[in-house]
Amino acid sequence: SAAGGVVLWVLTLLLTTSDSELAEMIHKVVFFPIFVIVPLGLSVVASESKLYKLIVFAQPIAALITLTSFFFEKGVVSAALASAWLTLDILVALFGLARLTSRRTHPFEELSIDAGLLYLPVAGLWLVIYRLGVQPFGYGEIIILLTAVHFHFAAFATPIIAGMTGRVLARQNYPQRVF
Repeated sequence: SAAGGVVLWVLTLLLTTSDSELAEMIHKVVFFPIFVIVPLGLSVVASESKLYKLIVFAQPIAALITLTSFFFEKGVVSAALASAWLTLDILVALFGLARLTSRRTHPFEELSIDAGLLYLPVAGLWLVIYRLGVQPFGYGEIIILLTAVHFHFAAFATPIIAGMTGRVLARQNYPQRVF
């Protein structure tokens, strides 16, 4: 669904979702992991498990519902719609937990991938907080929105990229300490 996600993301560039230019630009950045990065990350950890199949089926639906939340004023309705993404993120974390508990901490490259899967709900939580319109800890709304962006890229994508690098190194018989 990442290829379709790219098309949808490009279409979101034509939409207006905020009165603020800065928030509008960051919204476009948030839509990128929702439509492209998360599906790509999920594709590299493909599994035959029922949970994984459910996640792959639900991801585009959750992404579209979350996009819809940006066309409502911040509040309960917007947060409820964005909760579709948080729900998907929790399913991804449960999938990561299942992977982790099935083999423990080795090999390290798989542990890195599991970490990315486990961190994704943090991104979803901050996105719901942003759509709710509250500002915990006195953070401004832009900081909250950027936190959601940060956790999609730094906490989800980066560990998965590191784990995939480890998989490549392991196949080429590099010493484990290189990874």
